[in-house]
Parts: sequence; structure tokens; C-alpha cells
Amino acid sequence: MRKTIICTFLCLIWASTAHAMHPLLTDDTGTQGTGHLLLEMNGEYGSHTEGIRKTEEAKAAASLSYGVKEHMDVVATMPAQWLRIKENGMVTSDMSGAGDTSLEIKYRIFEVRDRGVSIAIKPGVSFPSGNEARGFGTGNMSETIVLISTIEGKFGAIHANFGHTHNTYRLAEDKISLTKGIWHTSLAGVLNLSTRLRSVANIGIETNAEKTASTNPSFLIAGVVYSITNALDIDVGIKQGLNSPASHVTLMGGVSLNL
Repeated sequence: MRKTIICTFLCLIWASTAHAMHPLLTDDTGTQGTGHLLLEMNGEYGSHTEGIRKTEEAKAAASLSYGVKEHMDVVATMPAQWLRIKENGMVTSDMSGAGDTSLEIKYRIFEVRDRGVSIAIKPGVSFPSGNEARGFGTGNMSETIVLISTIEGKFGAIHANFGHTHNTYRLAEDKISLTKGIWHTSLAGVLNLSTRLRSVANIGIETNAEKTASTNPSFLIAGVVYSITNALDIDVGIKQGLNSPASHVTLMGGVSLNL
């Protein structure tokens, strides 16, 4: 059961460190600009049923992005998780706690402005602030790196990510049963419906955290983002798992504020 908890946590970790325009998990190459701040707060709730077991999970995260330079941001994220597992309708586990805090740097390394093409890299580390004994963390520092590409046009944008997370586990049982290297690839599209309303879609796949698993979880997201003001956005979305390892349906929502 504990392996189920930490596998679920590791799937959430990628979402926590993506820092894309929520509800997208695929990041874009955009940065805040020198001296500017972006505060993002989002939450998700999803469920997954496999045989007699039903897993319900919720996640909340707060992220702060700071523009160190015009093309470089520093991003800190503090996540929290809640997880309930039922078997034959009976609750067998009900846990909540903070996750591993992450610190990332996004740097745009290539840009052709008149064509709307840009590329960025985003390395990062997570710190063991979660309780690994309960499944909410790895117990050690882990590293992530993501390659990001964006193509922007008059009617919207397309973003692509290819990333890898190297998890270092403290507990012996995690070292035996869980995968150290998690690969992630995804593609997202944004359509400008008006000056304030955008529709978004996202598809992706990543390595299953469980070593013995034969299928990697994949997902599809659809949602909308509405700009209340130039500084304040709200969003809602639905994430649909495309195969058995992924949650069936996840409801998503968030708020972002430029400071």
C-alpha cells in the first residue's frame, strides 16, 4: 500500500514542478522579466479505481517565480498532498502532508522573436521536506531537467516538453521497488478565443514510478484560462487518464497573480 502512495506522490511531483500556465502540465518558454514576480496557487482532485481498490487524491501547490534577468526565472514551489485508499468500500489509508519543496531555474537559451520560436532549459532540485516514511517524499534531494520549446502565433501557441527526473530514495524498500529515472514528454496547445479568454489542451506520457509496471501513465487535459485583469488569471480544467496507471478523472483549478 505504501508503494501505491509514493507512486501517486511521484506522479504529482512532476505536476508540482511543471510551472506551466495552469491547468497545463507542459511548460512554456515565457519568463517574468527582470524584477517581476508571479504567484501561482492551484489545486487538483482525482480518483482512480483498480479492482477492489479506489484511490482518491488531492494536491495543492503554491509557486513563486522571480525574474532574475529578462530571460531567466527562479521558481520555488511548496506542494501538499492528501491521499485516501479504499478497498471494498472500506478506508484502509487516509493520509495528508507536505511534499518535497522544489527550486528551479528557467533560462531561455534561443529566441527568434519575429517567428515566435523559442527554446528554454529548466534544471531544478527538490528538497526532502516531505515525510518519506508516509509516502510523501523521497527522503533525499532529487534533480530534474526539462527542455522546453514554444511556437507562438496570432491565434495561440504550441508548447513541447521533454524532461527527466532523477530520484534518490532514502528508504531501502523504495530503492528496491521504485524507478530512479522518470522520463516525461508532453505537448500542449493554447487557442486565443478573445483578448481575455483562452482554451488549452495538453497530452503527455511519463515513466511509471513502479519498477515492475509494464505500462506508463498517459494523460489528456482540456481547460480554459480567463484573465480577470492584466495581472490576475483564473483557470479550470479536466485531466483524463488515457490508460490504467493514470487517474481516471482529475478536476483542476488555479489562480495566478503578477506582483
